[in-house]
Amino acid sequence: MELNQIKNDQELYNKLIQEVPYRIILVNSRHSVLTYNSMAQELCENISCYNRNITDPVSTFVKNTISGIINDQTNTSMLNVNGRSYNLNIVSSFVFNAHDNLDKYFLIYMNKPGTLYTDPNILLASTYNLTGRELEIVELIANGLNNKEIADKLFISFNTVRKHVENIRDKVGAKNRATVLHKLGKSI
Repeated sequence: MELNQIKNDQELYNKLIQEVPYRIILVNSRHSVLTYNSMAQELCENISCYNRNITDPVSTFVKNTISGIINDQTNTSMLNVNGRSYNLNIVSSFVFNAHDNLDKYFLIYMNKPGTLYTDPNILLASTYNLTGRELEIVELIANGLNNKEIADKLFISFNTVRKHVENIRDKVGAKNRATVLHKLGKSI
């Protein structure tokens, strides 16, 4: 029963980290990446898009960009990547291991400046089960961008944007982009 509970807890943890509307990376005390969500992976892939030889962009990002600023305290700083700024927050935590020793972990989360945990997008994400990427696309739609402009801005294909918009419409129960924005309380 304990193993089953551990498995259920692990599945819940993995689901939560994937659906939070922030870029999340969890590393251990040796700065090895333990897990991350798809938004963090996309950012790290975009950063390394000029170097096709990188097989693990998240670990490379942590090693080259974040390892030098991880310390024992909570650390908040600004990160500039490819002309975009992100708030970078690193929170350290201790967890007991199987030998009753404390292991240190660092939770790294990145978000756009001005985005707080009280961001109404979190409510939208939970109400309509929108992913972080879908929330980004909703914001870009609200800014008046078309699918091609969104694709260019996010460094993804036009078809990927189209599929995201279709998924957003389905989740929100809207027939068009204007209705999506209306239901989500956004305006152009």
